[in-house]
Amino acid sequence: MNASSGFARWRRVEVPSPVDRGGAFVVEVSTDADGRCPDRLRGHLSPRTVDGLRALVRRAVLDRVGLGEEFGHADAAVAELAAPRETAGAWLLFVPGLEARPFWPVDAVPALRELALAWKDIAAEAQDAACRLARAPDQPHLTAPDAWKQFHLWYSGRPTQGAAEACPRAIAVLRSVSESAPVSRAYISALRAGATIAPHHGPHNARLRSHLGLVAPAGAELRVDGRAHRWTEGGLVLFDDSFRHEASNPTARERVVLVVDVPHPGLGRGDVVGLAAVLSVLTETARRLGIHGAPS
Repeated sequence: MNASSGFARWRRVEVPSPVDRGGAFVVEVSTDADGRCPDRLRGHLSPRTVDGLRALVRRAVLDRVGLGEEFGHADAAVAELAAPRETAGAWLLFVPGLEARPFWPVDAVPALRELALAWKDIAAEAQDAACRLARAPDQPHLTAPDAWKQFHLWYSGRPTQGAAEACPRAIAVLRSVSESAPVSRAYISALRAGATIAPHHGPHNARLRSHLGLVAPAGAELRVDGRAHRWTEGGLVLFDDSFRHEASNPTARERVVLVVDVPHPGLGRGDVVGLAAVLSVLTETARRLGIHGAPS
């Protein structure tokens, strides 16, 4: 990448291997001329990184996502991703060939229906766990301080510490859902009365995100690619968060949903395993570099 693009320096980061306790990948990331990280991660995976990942997962998966070439906003990837919708842009990883649409029918991932069947129990647990809600990671470009709080139940394919004790019914349902649609992440999300979350997009297009309404005041709204959805209590919505999306709660009550991430239906089991390894490396790289708006 040349200096005219605004990125003139390289930073090298040692990232622990997701499978080799003593091993590490070397990730090289370009920064601007002052050495600061850009808002969006751009760079190259070093040959050592690619070789390590190829040893972990099927070669076909890595070829599909173009590892070894520039990732993030590589021109070809952005052109293909943005062609049907100019507002989109999965900034950490782009998997070509996946169907792209803002909203999906819930039946595209049938196992998610289990969440709706248990919504009252999950809502009661969320209310009891309200004291565990913590401020969402600082993202001043998205919302005001303390406007958005979260309690993580599930991360990297397993329950978080203390989640089973706080929300046993939710964890039991997430385990069941994961048998057919592996859940990568799940958390209770509370948006303060009168608050908004500014337009943004997710870090990649390899997942779909579902919201289960737990407390849904009339008027609270999710917008994806400019299209509006209003939450309902016990209602499910499934969307592709690599599209630009935002949330608003112009009411006098807090809005609470259970957020559950599942693989894109176009991915096979082998793809899901392979991409999880890839994303673990890229996500840790973003975290170590302090990338603004790191993967969520």
